[in-house]
Amino acid sequence: MPTKQSRSRILPLAAIAGAVMLLPLAAFAAPVAGDSLGTSAAEIRAALTQQGYAIGDVETENGQIQVEITANGKSYEVKVDQKTGKVVDVEQEDDDHDKNHERSEKHEKGGDKKDR
Repeated sequence: MPTKQSRSRILPLAAIAGAVMLLPLAAFAAPVAGDSLGTSAAEIRAALTQQGYAIGDVETENGQIQVEITANGKSYEVKVDQKTGKVVDVEQEDDDHDKNHERSEKHEKGGDKKDR
């Protein structure tokens, strides 16, 4: 039977082991509204890269810096207020929607002859 002293050693070790197992999940939690990432494209890129995201397109539009990011096979569009540096919106990208959108554009331009 474990002694009081051995139990006091086991509990912190179990807590550390649990935290280590959850660490990879926390590393790829999507940014949320209110997170502060920076007021320039370079600062935002650096912050998101440090969090483990692959950075795609970065655009500035209507006072917002919009960044496409990817991690663990999931893509997001993050919108950051250019003045405050805070995230104002995060949308998970739907890859099927993007593929259907591309097919639709090809068809409108006459590039998809399969239906003709």
